[in-house]
Amino acid sequence: MGGRERMAEKLGGARLIPGQWHVAIRQSKEVQCLLRKDNPSGAGLSRAVPPIAPHVKRTLVRGEVQRVKTERKKVHDDILGFFLSPSDEMGGNGNGNGNG
Repeated sequence: MGGRERMAEKLGGARLIPGQWHVAIRQSKEVQCLLRKDNPSGAGLSRAVPPIAPHVKRTLVRGEVQRVKTERKKVHDDILGFFLSPSDEMGGNGNGNGNG
């Protein structure tokens, strides 16, 4: 007996929902009820995409925020590097005033 089955037994025989979403939406009356359009409890649920646990959502959001921050920093550094880097075209010492 697996962990889910043991927990269901401890809860007094709670019904198990199949672990794979595509199976659950076909076999579980509870999931089918949640997915009905007239059921406000199922708001945000989709037949195509399984629900995501809150801790997984937080991890995904943190990763996306970090990705955006990294991309912004890269763009910022590229722009800053473009304007602040010494350039031979500007004159000898790279300060941009042509005095070199």
